[in-house]
Amino acid sequence: MKNYIVILFLFTGFSMNAQVEKIVGNWSVKEVVSPKGNPIFEELIQSLDSSTFEFKSDKTLKLKTNQSAGSLDYMVQMIEQSKWNFENDIITLTDKSGSMIFMKIYVSTKDDKTLFSFQETDLILEVSKI
Repeated sequence: MKNYIVILFLFTGFSMNAQVEKIVGNWSVKEVVSPKGNPIFEELIQSLDSSTFEFKSDKTLKLKTNQSAGSLDYMVQMIEQSKWNFENDIITLTDKSGSMIFMKIYVSTKDDKTLFSFQETDLILEVSKI
């Protein structure tokens, strides 16, 4: 019985590490899927276009953009002061202590495209791992 419990713990740990390794690395924004056509978000869309998310193995995150936008600057600052976790196709961004959740990003695949959908917003990005 003890052997089964040990195997279960090893399998669970391996499975979680495999999920984390799936997200570690650089993810380039190929397209801002949503919102589109709204002039209010045009500056944000242009700033996110061709940006890169860097998920580091130490659970830190960087967002590299080609240009600055007021609303995006706040997002970059918040992201760079957070830690990330990836489980069940959800990236959770928390403060450095892990006690407060800033944001959830849902990761999905549709028509061979990887999408990052940001909780409580219309923001959906098509991304690819580079």
